[in-house]
Amino acid sequence: MRKFLDTLYNASGFAAAGFIVIICLVVSAQVVLNLITKTFGSAYSMTIPSYATFYMFRLNYESYDYGDLSNGIIAIPLWIPQLATSAGLLMLTIAFIDLFVATIITRAPVLENMEQE
Repeated sequence: MRKFLDTLYNASGFAAAGFIVIICLVVSAQVVLNLITKTFGSAYSMTIPSYATFYMFRLNYESYDYGDLSNGIIAIPLWIPQLATSAGLLMLTIAFIDLFVATIITRAPVLENMEQE
């Protein structure tokens, strides 16, 4: 009994995960912490393109409203090339929102162990 108690209170037993309870606790904590970090990471990564998309559309509308023209021989309204950038940012934002929603619905990291073909 003394040897068991010495092993129980020994730090090396915990460090080596020598007990089944500790192994189960560490594994379940890793799974939960992995899900939490992936969820918060995808939520944070969703905010940056959303911010950029909002302000790019505002810039696009402002160029249209002011009637900005490009410099050069052929004067093209600036809102036309800016519209392509706005559309690309909108697609990126939709992709990040889809990733966040898929992570929430499946309650598992969506981008886990993806291999390139």
